[in-house]
Amino acid sequence: MHILSLIFPKNHHSPGCIAKTLRDELALLASSTDNRKMCKVNAEIGRLLESTITILLGSGDNDRFFDKSNPVIKLSNEFAYAEIVPLLIGHLKLLSFESKKKVALIFINLMKRKIGFKSPTAEIMRVNKNLVADLIYGYDHPDIAQVCGIMLRECARHEQLAKTILEMNEFYHLMSFMEHPSFEIAGDAYNTFKTFILSNKTMTASFLYTNYKQFFENFDYLVSSDNYLTRRQAFEILRTLLKEPENQKVADKFLKDPKHLRRVMWALRDNSSVIQLEAFDIFLYFLDHPKRPRTIQRILEKNREKLLQFMDQFLVVKKNDPESAVIKEEVLKKISAIGVN
Repeated sequence: MHILSLIFPKNHHSPGCIAKTLRDELALLASSTDNRKMCKVNAEIGRLLESTITILLGSGDNDRFFDKSNPVIKLSNEFAYAEIVPLLIGHLKLLSFESKKKVALIFINLMKRKIGFKSPTAEIMRVNKNLVADLIYGYDHPDIAQVCGIMLRECARHEQLAKTILEMNEFYHLMSFMEHPSFEIAGDAYNTFKTFILSNKTMTASFLYTNYKQFFENFDYLVSSDNYLTRRQAFEILRTLLKEPENQKVADKFLKDPKHLRRVMWALRDNSSVIQLEAFDIFLYFLDHPKRPRTIQRILEKNREKLLQFMDQFLVVKKNDPESAVIKEEVLKKISAIGVN
């Protein structure tokens, strides 16, 4: 006897019935205005979601061979036919707290499930961009913000879907949520943004190079934000981007732009020592660039004495750390050599 027959002796919990009943209950939830009825419907939805999780977690790993008798394949097909994933995303705000968490778990599991080498759920998200937009704008609603973040980060792990999302205008709204007044929402949005930008490195590098102007025009708002946390996070991401070998062409464009150098030099005097250190690491990229354009060279020459004075105080030689003395000596030597033939 199949394990599902032991767990679900009645046909009510078969994949087909779960999908159909879930669709009906979500429609009831959307149309109901009676709180008592909504609670009852939400409870039934919770049970259906729990049944879904039981099937998904009880079936092992990815099903690469198209076995129609497999309950997960049946469930995935029924969910696709009944458009359950779009409905769950669309009704997320109406669900109970526990059901929201279950939806995130189901979504992640379905995204990981593949038929052959493709995830049908990831393809649904890629084709229906409005679903991605709904998740991004979910950050506007504190009761679903973190659940939306979890689901978006799973989207970022699927390269073709991630590419589609990066090219959406809504992606730039994700940056704005990093400045959200809620610490939890801002932090979650940062984690999501970082996952998109630092995953799928080759694809992301191509995106950044092709969309360089638009991306950095938006990213500059984060680097110059009045919010300390936003500035710190932006500099952390920027430093990581510039050091990635895949981003060499992007880094070359960035390091030849005088406005970026001015911003980094300004950040060297930030009140936060953490931001100062991030800015220092980025400044070294400008200093070490083998083909500095004349515009960059002029700024460095004009500020050479100020930079020497600043670095002499900023770079502290620590006892029992001979490397710190070497770093300071090298940096001061490089700055002193600016403009000297």
